[in-house]
Amino acid sequence: MAQLVVINNLTLDGVMQAPGRPDEDARDGFPYGGWAVPYSDEVMARVMGEGMAAPDVSLLFGRRTYEDFAGFWPEQTDNPFTPVLNARRKYVVSTTLTEPLPWSNSVLLDGDAAKSVAELKERSADDLVVLGSGLLCRTLMEYDLVDAYTLLIHPLVLGTGRRLFTERAAFAELRLDECVPTTTGVLIATYRPAGRCPRGGHPMAQYLLSIYQPDGDPPPPEVLEPIMRDLDALSQEMMDAGVWVFSAALHAPSAATVVRVRDGEALTTDGPFAEGKEHLGGFTVITAPDLDAALAWGRRLAAVITLPIEVRPLHGGPGD
Repeated sequence: MAQLVVINNLTLDGVMQAPGRPDEDARDGFPYGGWAVPYSDEVMARVMGEGMAAPDVSLLFGRRTYEDFAGFWPEQTDNPFTPVLNARRKYVVSTTLTEPLPWSNSVLLDGDAAKSVAELKERSADDLVVLGSGLLCRTLMEYDLVDAYTLLIHPLVLGTGRRLFTERAAFAELRLDECVPTTTGVLIATYRPAGRCPRGGHPMAQYLLSIYQPDGDPPPPEVLEPIMRDLDALSQEMMDAGVWVFSAALHAPSAATVVRVRDGEALTTDGPFAEGKEHLGGFTVITAPDLDAALAWGRRLAAVITLPIEVRPLHGGPGD
């Protein structure tokens, strides 16, 4: 499935309206068009240029941003972005536009926006990048279709203007994947969902995936190394899907220490609390909308490491 990344300029108070030009978007009498331009520098150009040059990426627009880009960028010749934008496949979500669209390599997605984009994510060989397109972004967020946000956060407060995250935005927890500061004080921050939420804004449950392994020596390197390689790949897939919270491996049970309280005094003994033929060797915490989804990840993990996986919900999730 294609990954969908939202890229937008934001002020500290969350405004995304008209960052590039005074005449870009004057709706509601917005007086600050072009507010992002003074903050451009070589760092920003390099980071954004690297992103634009990445292979296997298509662009996704709402109607208003597409018409603005199509009326401006093809005519610009003194920058490295125009050839890339012209060459990229550009999907446009609109119920009012008709084909043929005016910009080269443009494809119309008509009908319901969320359904059209969800179907596009399923079939697209390219990842998808959304530029601007505030209304479309809010629809994609509502239907949990955004896999990452790259936000250029400017040291500026405007106090007015259209925002990316509005009062009606659903609850969402994000984790910071990367942050690059520029020389002008802009933070180029990439976030991914830490715990995806179903529509309605309620946090999803967390589940503990416990790995039980037999006592004794670990497998030889020729057996263990491909398992660990596949485990790293699965963990990265969990992160990309926004379900991974935390993972850890444990030392052997012989490294454990048990603390008990007797007659008001804490006593410690070396070794595990209970002896057995198997022990807890590690665990992963994930978020999932329900037990079936958590079990699906548990099955993937069991297939990779060929050991039993216990899936158990943590307290504090939906229904508790």
